[in-house]
Amino acid sequence: MWGRGENVINIYGITISELSLAQGALAFGLAFAFACLLVPLIGRVYQSIGLVDEPDRRKPHQGTIPLSGGSAVLAAALASGLVLFGFNLNYFDSHPMLLWGTAVLLITGLLDDYYELRASIRLIIQLLVATGVVYWEGLVIRHIGLPFGTSAGTLGLNVFAEPLTILAIVMMINAINMLDGLDGLLGGVVLLIFGSLLYVGLLDGMDTFNALALLTLMGGVLGFLVWNYRGFDARQAKFFLGDSGSMTLGFLVAYLAINTAMDPHATASALVPPITVAWIVALPAAEMVTMIYKRMIRGKNPMAPDQTHLHHLLMRGGFSPWQSVTLVHSLQAGLALVGIVCWLLGVPQWSQYLMLAGFFVGYAALSLRARDVARNLRQPKPSHDQTVGRSES
Repeated sequence: MWGRGENVINIYGITISELSLAQGALAFGLAFAFACLLVPLIGRVYQSIGLVDEPDRRKPHQGTIPLSGGSAVLAAALASGLVLFGFNLNYFDSHPMLLWGTAVLLITGLLDDYYELRASIRLIIQLLVATGVVYWEGLVIRHIGLPFGTSAGTLGLNVFAEPLTILAIVMMINAINMLDGLDGLLGGVVLLIFGSLLYVGLLDGMDTFNALALLTLMGGVLGFLVWNYRGFDARQAKFFLGDSGSMTLGFLVAYLAINTAMDPHATASALVPPITVAWIVALPAAEMVTMIYKRMIRGKNPMAPDQTHLHHLLMRGGFSPWQSVTLVHSLQAGLALVGIVCWLLGVPQWSQYLMLAGFFVGYAALSLRARDVARNLRQPKPSHDQTVGRSES
């Protein structure tokens, strides 16, 4: 585990050895550098073969944008890992689906980016990958902690554990994909989730492999955001994640979130309470549940794209793309902070579950009244300079 060694330091409550700190900094830095280089290099290849995003009514960006972000992030993370560990795949022995599940979904996403696969095909492949996580690797949500207080004990899921885990993985894959609507939006949300999981995991003694996996992914995502984030002077993103990126990042969020709370290879003292992890992934989960409900009551396909997401609500309320992205990132950071603070302060889990349920209900209520909320939020119409170059990835 991290923090075990002769020369030990303490950083914001995390006990860590100097050697582990150096490893982590190298993993993050290498992945960041590789991603910064690979995003445009892979982008040129994808541009030449037509693996690009064309502008349309839903995505009014200017020109064709290469969908190289997802491939570059994962290639950067893998390259960083190879530098640290060499070509020894034994590190994946206890977490095989972290490698193979990501590979399958990346290939599926690339095919979808190029050929636009049917939703049913994507869903079947996602179910197969999730099934592999549960039945091959044995990573399962066995319990949900203490929702009824300590006197009632841990609430196990028993025979429902496996199917609910498969459902949770598939839903998170699609939940992350649903957030991919503005330049820099999804990348920032995923970066905040990975960073939060890393912090809580290290507080409880996360092992070196899982910590380095999160750090390499964080470095890769940040390197992609250099090319994708539209703030300050950038007119629009130069490269997009594509379905290959959003699908694989969604899987990695689900896998690493479950693993942080349920890693079958870790001791109970090294696992984070499920409610804390739930706070960290609450935003994409709430978006997913709300969107499915809204579409079903309106008689639409639950997986069909539309323009009723949170960022659409903010845009209709008069916020610029940059402001909308900043607000969503702030909400993600705020929810993760609530979960971490509640855990550190020992807030009873039953009260946290009530608070989280309240957030889901409030989120759904606001989303169902999107037009009224947007009307109340609406600001003065932005100037021409603010509106030029709007795009959705």
